[in-house]
Amino acid sequence: MSDPNPMAAEVLEISAAGFASAADAHFQQARPEVARGHSTAWRAHFRQRVLELAAAVRVGDPALFVRRIEWLRRASQARTGDDSAVGLALHSLAATLRHETPAQMRGSIDAVLDAALAGLSQPLVAEPAALRSDDDAGRLALQYLSTCLDGDAAGAARALLAAADDGMTPQDLYCRVLMPAQSEVGRLWHRGDLNVAEERLVSETTRRVMAQLSARYEPAQKSQKKVLSAAVAGNAHDLGLRAATDLFALAGWRCFYLGADVPARDIALMVEKHGIDLVLLAATLETHLGATADAIAELKRASPSCLTLVGGLDLGDGGELLRRLGADAYCRRLDDVVAIGERLLRDRKPGAK
Repeated sequence: MSDPNPMAAEVLEISAAGFASAADAHFQQARPEVARGHSTAWRAHFRQRVLELAAAVRVGDPALFVRRIEWLRRASQARTGDDSAVGLALHSLAATLRHETPAQMRGSIDAVLDAALAGLSQPLVAEPAALRSDDDAGRLALQYLSTCLDGDAAGAARALLAAADDGMTPQDLYCRVLMPAQSEVGRLWHRGDLNVAEERLVSETTRRVMAQLSARYEPAQKSQKKVLSAAVAGNAHDLGLRAATDLFALAGWRCFYLGADVPARDIALMVEKHGIDLVLLAATLETHLGATADAIAELKRASPSCLTLVGGLDLGDGGELLRRLGADAYCRRLDDVVAIGERLLRDRKPGAK
């Protein structure tokens, strides 16, 4: 971790398009054999990298940007057999920003860039498959995914509902079948083995299956605990959040599901109105961390006793970054989410509500 620098992050975000154009010009000149004929695509690439860099600078966590560059290298290696273009482009971006950014901000930016550049020398580790065939849940997930991709979404749904009829618990269906299948879809898309249409087909089938599963089960007993779930502003991904919310409902919580891309102030207003105990915030990309911090700050102002649980993005152990964001806890695994929520409420200071 390094020192957070929100001011430098804001400069990067506001000037992202300009920095991207300058980096593209540097790249075209330094590496014409790679960049020639693809200027528009490379400008988009550089702009997104600047925004991801800003996210890491804002919270003082270079590892966020290092992991994103590693992710890009894996994708490039899988799709083209060569990841060198990612590194060459990063060098052009670093040279541009070191020339164009104000000197008083350069230390924070350089700390992140240096970490990412150093990471280029590290060998890539193959990303393991998310599905296994050595247990019933893994085999069912593989069957579900292959049936979806064969174009039989209805048949894929029937297989999961039949497993529910045969006694597989909803928790296992969510945590050991549906979400691992979605993780495998993401891995295959990342490698270039699936296109967007195929990813959407599986994801929308999963959404329909979860709706059917959640309607089938009533919790053993209902509690007065209230959880509100929202993907932060700018985050269009909410499938994992929907799954987490369904698990809270199965555990007896009263659930308020807001879905994708919810403004911070609107989340806070809903929390105030309904006396929410716990807020689940989903942040899928590094660029969502600013919106996550904004949502948490808004919640703390409006309802100081409300607890916040963040999930979605891989934050490592999450500890120090959580403190900087102001969150109460971070959940890395779906099957832990209800237990973490229960613990947060159990440990809340007496009298707080």
